[in-house]
Amino acid sequence: MVEDEDGNYNDECNASQYIDLRDLTRAAASVAIMEELMNHEDLREGQGIDIVEEMRPDVERISKAVRKAAAGLLQEQHRHHSYRVRGSSIMGNGGGALFRLPSATRLGATLQVYYHLGELPTATWNAVCLGLDRAEKASGMFLNPSALKRIMESARVEAKEVADREVAAGAGGGDKKQRESFYNRALKVKMREKKAEAASQWATNIAEAALHVFNLHRVLLRKSDPVTRQNFMDIVHAAPIPEQFQDAEELFATSSRRGIETRNKVSIFSLFWNQMCINLGTRLQRLLKYENGSMASDVATFYPAIRAAALDMLTSIQETMQAGALSTSSTFMDEVSGGGGGAGTTGRSIMGGTAALDDALLLGAETRSDRETAMDSDAVDVGLGTTGADQWTRKEISLGKVSEQMGLSGRLTTTSQTASALSSLLTSPEWQALQGTGDVGLYPLQRVFIANLCERLQAPLKRLFLENRVVDENGIDIKMLPSLPSEKDLDNLEKLFRNELSIADPREGGGDFSITTMVSESIVDTVEMFCSMAKGATSGASEDQLLHGIKCIPTEELLHDLKVADILASLTNHLRNLPQNTFIVPYRPTYSRPHEEAANMCQIALLPAIHEIESVVKHQVLSPLCNVLNRDIRFEIASIHRGTYIESDSASQDSFVQDHLAPKYENILTNILSRLPHVYCGIIVATICKYSIYCFLSNASLIRSLGEKGRLRLIQDLTDFELTLEHFSAKGGSSTALNHIDGGKPYGELRAVRQMLFWNGLEDNSLSSEQVSKSLLTELWIKDVRPSTAIHFLLTFAPPLLSSPHHASRVSADEYADKLVSLDGSIDDGEGKAWVTMMGCCEAYFQRETVDSKDSTGDKRVPAILMIIGPELLRRRRS
Repeated sequence: MVEDEDGNYNDECNASQYIDLRDLTRAAASVAIMEELMNHEDLREGQGIDIVEEMRPDVERISKAVRKAAAGLLQEQHRHHSYRVRGSSIMGNGGGALFRLPSATRLGATLQVYYHLGELPTATWNAVCLGLDRAEKASGMFLNPSALKRIMESARVEAKEVADREVAAGAGGGDKKQRESFYNRALKVKMREKKAEAASQWATNIAEAALHVFNLHRVLLRKSDPVTRQNFMDIVHAAPIPEQFQDAEELFATSSRRGIETRNKVSIFSLFWNQMCINLGTRLQRLLKYENGSMASDVATFYPAIRAAALDMLTSIQETMQAGALSTSSTFMDEVSGGGGGAGTTGRSIMGGTAALDDALLLGAETRSDRETAMDSDAVDVGLGTTGADQWTRKEISLGKVSEQMGLSGRLTTTSQTASALSSLLTSPEWQALQGTGDVGLYPLQRVFIANLCERLQAPLKRLFLENRVVDENGIDIKMLPSLPSEKDLDNLEKLFRNELSIADPREGGGDFSITTMVSESIVDTVEMFCSMAKGATSGASEDQLLHGIKCIPTEELLHDLKVADILASLTNHLRNLPQNTFIVPYRPTYSRPHEEAANMCQIALLPAIHEIESVVKHQVLSPLCNVLNRDIRFEIASIHRGTYIESDSASQDSFVQDHLAPKYENILTNILSRLPHVYCGIIVATICKYSIYCFLSNASLIRSLGEKGRLRLIQDLTDFELTLEHFSAKGGSSTALNHIDGGKPYGELRAVRQMLFWNGLEDNSLSSEQVSKSLLTELWIKDVRPSTAIHFLLTFAPPLLSSPHHASRVSADEYADKLVSLDGSIDDGEGKAWVTMMGCCEAYFQRETVDSKDSTGDKRVPAILMIIGPELLRRRRS
């Protein structure tokens, strides 16, 4: 069954059945021969040959009749419209249809007539112009101020009627606020329905015009003259392109997708489509500038519906084209691109006849039963007979055999909308041209839509982070910290994001899921503006103004910055939940794959906003806070050089870690981390733990001299230090264990130093420096410690003539250790400098040793060992 544009189902198309195309083709060939004879210079009018003059009126009459019949047949192709296959769906929403193309056999015979008359290029471009005029008429009926105003006014009237009915149905009649609520809800629904209906009708008309041109393009590619073997597309390409399509040709040549190609590769369908997109962009610009842009905002609200209808239209066109391409080896995109032009495209035709086009699959129609095939004579038969005008040149192939060969059932099934199908559609040349750039296609409308969207999204930001001014009794402004948004402000902002993002939901906003990324990018721009305002709303205090005293008590400036971090953390949480709350939660417990894919696209598109928030918090709040906390910890660790591990006869001494470091970490937990959002506590904890380990080990390795008891106390403190940091990490809310911070490197060195303190490789005095170095480099712990830690540890065994590196640099031990570890915990910059300093110490020792060679304490092999293992340890670290 076939549905016409009035919704009635007819058994056959309303096509002319009174012209035998075989007779018309023969007549055209005869007319062409007679006209050639009549136009011969020896037989021109006025030569006085009576028989020629008697024949001339009949030739002219027959020629005029043949051209009139051919023109009627060509226009008949464009009067064929709104034939749809029942039950088909587009984009998975049931809103579209699979169009049935007009008879390619009749079109091929008509073109054969024009070929004989020598007017094939002219007739072809006239047909393309006719399709372009139909598309222009469809756009003019929809995209004009009067039509758009009628659509919106109709939606308002119907919404008011719905609201009145709901109020009348309720008990008590309802107050004004309730009536407005009903009206706004009904208006949103009616606007969505009216816009979708109008856009769908526009897209249907555009699709009909495009498919007629595509059908003409296919026939030209497949059709060739049975006698001369000339391909019709080659003939059209040999003729000049009309001036009307020059802009489309330039757009095709400069396309970034295809590059500049020769003119004989230009597709007729591509020229039609590009010109249609150029005209559409021009019309949209005039519409947006109507009455100095007074309607621009209202027109922009139609963009989601127009975009959704356009995608449905392209899906319908693509499905129809693909259905028509099933009988060929080339795909739809290859065929419409014009790459298959030439005589070789005649395919299965033995002598290039039109019967090769008489294929239900090629025509884009569904495979039908014998009864339906007999009833739809226009789609299969030619004229009054059952054979084409030149079907004697080709073996018959029945529709049943074709269907059986292709393995198809009773009808074609449309593809469902998946992510890959949508991606393929959005990257197609047709959509790229329709979406447009600059002033082509839908881009002028998209540009205004995005501008209005950004304006709506950024409007609430003007009321946030307001300047807080206080005037004293003398009228002088007192500098105060800026006011900060409340949680209610963030909830309203998240609600605004959700409402705008719902435009991409066909059920809520009437758009399509492909707008998700576009709206998300606008949200990202809004969040970036929010972050810029939050950056300006911080206290701007220096690191010295963030804490009071040694107990890590935060100042007013730091408390203000922590509130800013808490606000940004709340916004991050809203952004993470936004995709689920928009596309998934409203439809639970049902499952919808398109909504899941839209949520995933939204989540990916919002990542730059989340990264921007994290970057602002890190640079404005966390990094300065970590620096000042690590500076206090460094001050406490520096006291390790005040005789903590000097050999003593006392049986026991208090733990350095318990006395100096543990209280510091407790103060940080109580006064700082308890005020920070949980999501940022892990960053603070990881940075402090990383710095603390490296700083403690760098300072401990510089202790000289370190006796047996000092080593044992240091090992005990390292154990206490590990337990303290584990307690600090757990209580601080870090989701990363201590042994996993920074890939486990700080913790690995902490455990390796404990093993290093038990090393006794120098006890055997018979071993040479090379043997000791080789043994040292094979130790298991050596790969986990930094070169500077191992080198400085060996100084505890060295003679007094070998100066310590901090003595050679003329700084204190803690100041030298500061050069090895940055406040953010980075260590790579200090290792090379530490080795250069150590080489200078060794060279100075060798000079001193030649002057003063008397016996002294310490192992004289240490300097030679250092010169051997130093370069090797640096090489291993860099590799």
